[in-house]
Amino acid sequence: MPWIVLKMSELGCSDHPAFKLAMMFCAGAMIGVDSATYGVLNVKPLGVLWGQFPQFSPANTIMFDDLSRNFLMNPRSGLKIRPCRGMTLAANRAQDVELLGLGEYLELIRTELDLSALSHRHWERSVRKRKPVRRDWANDGEE
Repeated sequence: MPWIVLKMSELGCSDHPAFKLAMMFCAGAMIGVDSATYGVLNVKPLGVLWGQFPQFSPANTIMFDDLSRNFLMNPRSGLKIRPCRGMTLAANRAQDVELLGLGEYLELIRTELDLSALSHRHWERSVRKRKPVRRDWANDGEE
């Protein structure tokens, strides 16, 4: 866990007054699952969070990760982002706009009652159109 705490601090996320991070999971919190598509791999089990903290649920949780396989157990709660590499250097941070776009997306969906009803796969399109993209349950491919 110290690695993720250090990274989030270096990025200015953990102590910034505009951010309210409820949880940070590191690789040590992951569990192994057997997937027909990927074989055995480690994933982030949001169900553990929801079981321990009843104020959190799929309706109010979004997990950001650059590896979509980490959403295997909770595909409706995952939002894939581009990997951030070298962000501890100020010059690199100045060129990265991913967090700015995510901030716009979170601002856009903040009044939604059920975040799992949205298609986070299309978050950038939602920001451009200023309208959240709803899931198409018949064609979503995430079920």
